[in-house]
Amino acid sequence: MAGVAKNAAALAAAAAEAQGLNAAGIAAATIWRECVEYAIARGARLETFTGLAGVGDLTATVLAPRSRNRRAGELLGSGMPADQIPDKIGQASEGLDTVPLVAESVDRAGLEAPGLDGLAALIDGRIDPSEWVAGTAVASERARRAA
Repeated sequence: MAGVAKNAAALAAAAAEAQGLNAAGIAAATIWRECVEYAIARGARLETFTGLAGVGDLTATVLAPRSRNRRAGELLGSGMPADQIPDKIGQASEGLDTVPLVAESVDRAGLEAPGLDGLAALIDGRIDPSEWVAGTAVASERARRAA
């Protein structure tokens, strides 16, 4: 799950980056938090997510200009339909495939994950990038107030 969370958060950061680094940070943190909460609810250990398999791998993926998930996120954030992205970058991006599945699993588990839901909607073409970033900021603020 740490790998899935890393791919989703890197995809989210890159998709939001066109609207500023703060938006990218909020997007990554929101998606990361939602994935971690889901994983812990399913029995995962927090240490997995705070170590190399989690935050370490996330940092490397977000910073790597040639990372598949970063490149896919940049294209998604520019408005390119998700189904065209693998051909454009010449390889699959795991995040494009796993985010909708994780969002569905989180929903079935009865947990709230508006960031993941929004990112899945962006991937599915149901919302545009600016709409998704705005929704992520709102979701992040709600989570901050609830904490």
